[in-house]
Amino acid sequence: MWPSQPRPEASACVVSLSGDLDLLVVDELRLALQRATDEQRNLILDLAEVRFVDSTGLGVLVRAAQATRNNGGVTCVTAPSAFFLTVLQTMRLERLFQGFRSVDEALVWLGEQDRVSEHR
Repeated sequence: MWPSQPRPEASACVVSLSGDLDLLVVDELRLALQRATDEQRNLILDLAEVRFVDSTGLGVLVRAAQATRNNGGVTCVTAPSAFFLTVLQTMRLERLFQGFRSVDEALVWLGEQDRVSEHR
């Protein structure tokens, strides 16, 4: 199971995922991401330890990104594999996710977006 790890100083809920995101773990994944999207407006999915994503795992990630967007937030993915990026591009889903090399890089970007929004 992947517990969400909200960082109090951050403007997002960070969820670190690992292993294979497939049919065997999709129920746990769905619950973890639902908790995360309930906790914060923005979501960061740390994919550094993810080995594989099948269509069921991808579907859960897409639904979480849509829920985040519907709540006025952004879903970031950090350290995505080349395979994951290729799948997003092939399925034309890359617009749902902002990609970053690290969680810290995503947090900085989200902080900048919040400051821009405050000045509007």
